[in-house]
Amino acid sequence: MKHITYASEKMINTMKKYNDKTLLQEVVIAVYDKIFCDCSYLGASLKEFEKYLGHKLDNNRQTNIYYMEGIHGIEFMTNNNARYIGTHDLSYVNINDFNLLVKQAYNFKG
Repeated sequence: MKHITYASEKMINTMKKYNDKTLLQEVVIAVYDKIFCDCSYLGASLKEFEKYLGHKLDNNRQTNIYYMEGIHGIEFMTNNNARYIGTHDLSYVNINDFNLLVKQAYNFKG
């Protein structure tokens, strides 16, 4: 089983500082923050969070997310690595490889 890496955390923290974020970057940041918010641990580092949980975070994820304009195209932006599923009251993202998604967002020029 693969886990979310500290390198991914570093790239996410860099993307959070961008003034003009792409949709893909916004999605990655929202998913990452949601992971911490679900345990009321927002603002902690990944290492601190793993210590709190007692285990590393799984790289393969399914996360509820709020609707963002243009998010239906995320599957094409990520070469099927992430897929948005949404209805009027349920929205979530299936992510095959979160570390890859972070790299894709960090390097995305769109």
